[in-house]
Amino acid sequence: MKPLKEGETICPECKGKGKHPVVNEKGIIRGYNACEKCLGHGKLDWVERVVGKRIPWEWRTVNITNSLQLQQSLLEQSLKEIRESIIKVYGISPEHIWDKK
Repeated sequence: MKPLKEGETICPECKGKGKHPVVNEKGIIRGYNACEKCLGHGKLDWVERVVGKRIPWEWRTVNITNSLQLQQSLLEQSLKEIRESIIKVYGISPEHIWDKK
C-alpha cells in the first residue's frame, strides 16, 4: 500500500489490507475478495468513509470476470472435495466416479 496522503485513513473494514480471505468450512483459505468498502485500496478519504468508494466504470466488467473466475475455481475445488469424500466414505474406487472433463 502506498503511504497515506493527508486526509486519508486506513480502511476500518480490512485494516488496510484491501482484501478479505475466502475460507471454506474446514478453515482453509481458498483465495481473497477485494474489500467492498475500499475496493482493495486499503485506505479511504473522509468522503469515502461516509459514502464509500465509487467503482470506475472500466473496473466493473473486469471485476465481474475476476469474480466469475474465482467462483469457477472455488466450485471446481468443492467438487474435487466432494468426490474425495464420496470415495472415502463409501469406499468407491476413483475410476467409478464420473468426472466430466
